[in-house]
Formats: sequence, C-alpha cells, structure tokens
Amino acid sequence: MARRQEPVAIRSVIPRVIEQLSRRGPDARDRLAEAWPRAVGKAAAPHTRLVSLQQGTVTVLVDDSTRLFSLHAQEAAILRRLQRLLAQRPAVAAAPAVERLQFRLGSLS
Repeated sequence: MARRQEPVAIRSVIPRVIEQLSRRGPDARDRLAEAWPRAVGKAAAPHTRLVSLQQGTVTVLVDDSTRLFSLHAQEAAILRRLQRLLAQRPAVAAAPAVERLQFRLGSLS
C-alpha cells in the first residue's frame, strides 16, 4: 500500500518547480519564435505574428494584403531559411519540424 505524504506548503514547492523549468531551456515554439525574424527578414518581421505550429505547418498572421502577397511569393525561400536556422541551433531543445508555412491576413494586436 502506498504511503500517504504529508501536505507541503506551496511556497516551498514553487522555487523547485521554477528551477526545473528554467533548466529545460527553450521549447520548440520558443526556438521557432527566435528564428522567425531572421528567416522572414527585418523589414517583414514586425508585420507578422506566429500563431501556431501544428503537424509541421506554421501559421503566420500578416497585417496587410500587399505584404501577404509578397510573403506568399517568397514562401519557399523563407521556409528553407527557417529550416536551416532551426537546424543550426544547439540541441538544447528539439528543433520543431517545419514543413509548410501558411500565411493569413489578420490583425496583429
């Protein structure tokens, strides 16, 4: 039979949890967010926002239709740069598998 543990004050647990989380390093979404501005370029980055990464597809909001058209035209090159940047990082966290970009028009706020 399992031994019942005594209750523990949450304030004694929180520092250990924070320490463990900080040692994990960046997760896949953090790595993607860090690489995105370099992959898309300094001029376009402020006009985009990463929305999701699901099943290898990165969904990106773009704030105006002209820029959306331009990013669609550059999609293959942006994807290659993003994949290269993600692969270059030290393996602190697994590199997210990015196979496709999906650009959508929308508000960034």
